Amino acid sequence: MLSIDQKKQYKKNKKSTASEKEVKHFASLSSDWWDENGSFSSLHKINPIRLKYLKEQICEYFQLDGTNMHPLKGLSILDVGCGGGLICEPLARLGASITGIDATYQNIIVAKKHSAQMKLDIEYYTCDTGKELKETYELVEALNSKLGKYIKTIFAVEPEKETPYKTTFDHFLAEYGGYLPSSTARWCTKKLKLEPFEKYIGDEPTISYVGIRGDENREGYISKKTNVQSIFPFRKNIWSEDVIKEVLANNNIPKVARLYDNLSPSHLKEDILKRVNQPISPNFRQGQKLEFLLNSDIKLFNRVVFHYLKENTDYPIALLDDFPLIENDEVLVLDDIFKILDDSGVGIPAYYIKKSYQVKIDGKLETGTYSRSRSGCFFCFYQQKIEWVWLLENHPALFDKAKEYEKDGYNWMDTETLEELSKPERVQAIKKEHFTRMKRQLSKRNTNSWKDEIIEAEGLGCASCFI
Repeated sequence: MLSIDQKKQYKKNKKSTASEKEVKHFASLSSDWWDENGSFSSLHKINPIRLKYLKEQICEYFQLDGTNMHPLKGLSILDVGCGGGLICEPLARLGASITGIDATYQNIIVAKKHSAQMKLDIEYYTCDTGKELKETYELVEALNSKLGKYIKTIFAVEPEKETPYKTTFDHFLAEYGGYLPSSTARWCTKKLKLEPFEKYIGDEPTISYVGIRGDENREGYISKKTNVQSIFPFRKNIWSEDVIKEVLANNNIPKVARLYDNLSPSHLKEDILKRVNQPISPNFRQGQKLEFLLNSDIKLFNRVVFHYLKENTDYPIALLDDFPLIENDEVLVLDDIFKILDDSGVGIPAYYIKKSYQVKIDGKLETGTYSRSRSGCFFCFYQQKIEWVWLLENHPALFDKAKEYEKDGYNWMDTETLEELSKPERVQAIKKEHFTRMKRQLSKRNTNSWKDEIIEAEGLGCASCFI
């Protein structure tokens, strides 16, 4: 960005072509630049589209690799009429050296202030098995456009470079002798998602944000690497189980009590300290203690944990001077996540959108709905049978590919093969069972929200394969 003095000198030496009326107009709106609901809301909405266009055109002209994490690295770009920096910042994230100039010096001030505030260096990644639904890649592309920052694809092995196989899944399937992943041998999660992520990180202190929501009753993967710390920003309890066990351990009560004594407001102190000093026992379990402290004051609990980690551990968060999430007490559930995706322009992942199916029950033709309850690979041993039917009827070519993997007694399901499941009479039976079950459940909860089915199915699945 040009400084104010540079701007003044520029204006002195050059005759301006800017409209004085327009300059005054945008000066009056300068404080609104980064307010997505303010005067420039329409600009925020189209920003991902124009950024995608700019990136594509620049990469094509300079023959750059658009899939690279920083495809514009080495380029110097001048943004004339930069406003508050809405394009400058995402272009900078793509690796370009940016200079922004604007006829309204207030806009330059806003742009410089906002860019200075964006201190967090966040990387986005996805682990590719080579067997993803096309809807998954569409979601990643939409997120790429919205973030203005490349989502890096991490491969466990580089297809056709480090392995003769076309996909990482096929590589490891061969290593496991054709043994398909299952609930008792989830090698796909380990080999294709977790290990490549940890290899990519190396020994760098890393905070990994895990998207488990407030309405999900499960824990995420906790790395055995001490330099990797998992945080759950959507839940009431943002901390991982290993942190909670450490902080609430009986032998650490004096340390935690001291922090609560120093940080608690006076009206809460007596009751909280009473519970803090109460040891965990069969009659007062860790979960009860945690729930009491969270219900008393989530932000206070987070401050205590943060200070405890800084004083007593070498967790990655302990290396930070400040951690913004400790001041957050919002709990996000599925509806919230979908609203964020929808409002942002990214859109709800297409595999979650319900599609209609028909089934004959007692001589009457009924219409039900089905979808995926999870993202990830088009095949998965956690899929419900109705999801296999969804795949058969909506992606028949992918269903056939999944079926090809079933050989030598290795099947995706314990009870039947995909060949057996695909028979017309069996498809109808699965639809009938699903329709009847969903009708029964809907009558109990008096709602027809398809999101309830997703929540129900998630309790059965793999923690690494959900949005």
